[in-house]
Amino acid sequence: MQLEDRILKMEEEEEEWEEFEEEFEEEEEEGWEEEEEEF
Repeated sequence: MQLEDRILKMEEEEEEWEEFEEEFEEEEEEGWEEEEEEF
């Protein structure tokens, strides 16, 4: 039972991490566009 709980927790954290990565990539692209305008 303990192992199943760990696996479920890991899967949840993985989904959260994927969402975070997607948000970060979008922000990074916007950041690059802003930097290009300055130069």
